[in-house]
Amino acid sequence: MAQKKLPKGIALRKDGRYMGRIQVNLEKITLYDKDLSRLKKRMEDTKYQMRHGFYCKSKGITVNEWFNTWIEEYKAIRCKSQTIGLYRNNYKRYIQKPLGRRRVTDIRPADLQKLINGLHKSGYSRAVITSVQTIIKGMFQQALRDGIIIDNPAKGLILPKFRRPARAEQRVMSKEEMDIFLQYAEKSTYIDYYRLALCTGLRINEAFALQWDDIDWEQKMIRIRGTLVYESGKGVRKDSTKSDAGVREIPMIDSSEALLKKIRTKQAKARILLGTEWKEREGLENLVLPNAFGGSLCDTNIRKDINRIVERINQDGLDFAHITPHTFRHTFATRGLEAGIPLKVMQTILGHSSLSMTADLYSHVLPDTKAEEMKKLQGIL
Repeated sequence: MAQKKLPKGIALRKDGRYMGRIQVNLEKITLYDKDLSRLKKRMEDTKYQMRHGFYCKSKGITVNEWFNTWIEEYKAIRCKSQTIGLYRNNYKRYIQKPLGRRRVTDIRPADLQKLINGLHKSGYSRAVITSVQTIIKGMFQQALRDGIIIDNPAKGLILPKFRRPARAEQRVMSKEEMDIFLQYAEKSTYIDYYRLALCTGLRINEAFALQWDDIDWEQKMIRIRGTLVYESGKGVRKDSTKSDAGVREIPMIDSSEALLKKIRTKQAKARILLGTEWKEREGLENLVLPNAFGGSLCDTNIRKDINRIVERINQDGLDFAHITPHTFRHTFATRGLEAGIPLKVMQTILGHSSLSMTADLYSHVLPDTKAEEMKKLQGIL
């Protein structure tokens, strides 16, 4: 059977790939593809770009090269360092191997949809897949703006349908459980953190980033102005809060004021005792809750300590369910709402970005006032 005649400028190579040659004015380009129809489409696109001045040498840039450019030149100036770290990690884990060595101009919508579908079939979470989608949409959209491609192959990506998991009720300690836990934690290295978390509702890394300059003794306010973050290869540092709402003031109550004064006195003695052995990291001086030598605490160690304490409680025959550092925050919020603190006030204390977030998390402890509120309509309707 005679071989089908190929279009002008296209030849079939011995390795099974089709080779297409393009010349516009004095510029020559050679493209390769295993699929003839796709090659013809790419040749048409490239001719259009060359004729209209869109084509440049960066057309040969690989996905790996473009990701690095996108991160360093476009995202690093706008995003927090932990976000950049998340992008880098997720790119390396999920995108680099299947796409990294290919040219940006060779990527088609089907390639990206196949990647997303594969992650879903492998059981990855919605959070992971959404993050991957965000990365590839963003980097290809920037490639479009820079004229490297004439269309964004990620714009039509379809996320798989996820089953919405039943929301687990947040673990909240009862007043009795709080007393039991604090009793067993009395000799713990981290007892000050546990007590402070229960009377402020601070996120764990907000508490770790707290410095004495953040404590306003005159106004009796704890000012939340940052959070502790960890960067691979660089260690820990103080960064801005999770959101703008995270920057806030938490009024001291008697118990938190007394606790902070006790911590300050104990810390002053430790500084004198340790002398030059008291070592503080630049930018993290004068921490309210440092480790034994002035450095920052580690949330992993806190979690391990909590687990050990709960294990001892259970070994003594008391029924005490698993808790995490976030349990202290939820317990604080629940006790506050039960005591009558308005939802809007609790939102600002917790540093939630929206009232709906607070209401959604703590709807189970809010009073049901529908019947009383409906009585206001009597005599009107």
